[in-house]
Amino acid sequence: MSDVNSINLNLLRFFIATAESESLAEAGEKMGGYSHSTVSTNISTLEKQLGVKLFTRKPLKLTEVGNDIYQTVKNGLIDINFAMVIADSKNNIERGKISIGCPSHITEFYLMDRIAQAVKDYPNLEINLDSAYECEDLIEAVKENKIDFAILDRIPMEYEKGIEIREIKKSKYIFIAKDKIEINKVNELEKYKYILAGEQRTNTIKLAKLLKNYDVKLETVLRCRNNRAES
Repeated sequence: MSDVNSINLNLLRFFIATAESESLAEAGEKMGGYSHSTVSTNISTLEKQLGVKLFTRKPLKLTEVGNDIYQTVKNGLIDINFAMVIADSKNNIERGKISIGCPSHITEFYLMDRIAQAVKDYPNLEINLDSAYECEDLIEAVKENKIDFAILDRIPMEYEKGIEIREIKKSKYIFIAKDKIEINKVNELEKYKYILAGEQRTNTIKLAKLLKNYDVKLETVLRCRNNRAES
């Protein structure tokens, strides 16, 4: 018997979309652009959690028990214990668990203060942090239900249609120097040497386009894979 506390509600969304589609690919489109393999993985995960077979794959069709569950979930007649779990998780955050994905540079300069405050306000809240560097890895983790959400500084174009995106903070370009310097005109930037992020980084591309408007070229002595350099 499955434990209702362990069921990820997002898996039920995949289940309903699949039940109302003729193929896994169609279900993925309904969910916002997921691949058929991602849909299949989520359905398999739900089947393991419930301990039953929900679909036959060829052709894609609900099993008898799958249809019973679909009708129940679709009509909102979810088991009262499951409903209590949902209400409890939404209304009692101090006893909940949250998994966050965030690149290390954002974690250090933005997120840690927020986490510290959350731990202070909700001492029994369990916070799991994945600080994998690549945004693509974190987005895939969200799509595979490994983390609840990710805080990113860039969204690759190929992922923009497959996830829900919300802006939480705007930031300006920041230059960091060993000694204090004063810049009065943009072209004075050419007097210095720079350590910059990789050429294909979104912020690097935007910065290059901005400086091009002023006919300014920065002399780069080092390109870093990360957005920061450590001595």
